[in-house]
Amino acid sequence: MISAYPRPQLKRDSFVSLNGTWTFRLKKPDGGESFHGTIEVPYPPESQMSGVNRRVSADETMEYRRAFSLPQANGMRTI
Repeated sequence: MISAYPRPQLKRDSFVSLNGTWTFRLKKPDGGESFHGTIEVPYPPESQMSGVNRRVSADETMEYRRAFSLPQANGMRTI
């Protein structure tokens, strides 16, 4: 995971960034899959930095997926 905090002036002691490579798929309204691959988060799919460089049409649904583990909370809540 990327360790950079997005807003250093508001940094928390316990922070886990979910930035990085995620898998995704674009689904058409009829339920068919139109495109799938990996995307670099936090960049939007239209951005070259995302690795997708593709516009998502208004009738498509984009689904992201990634597995990760949360550190032990030590009595603190996870939000």
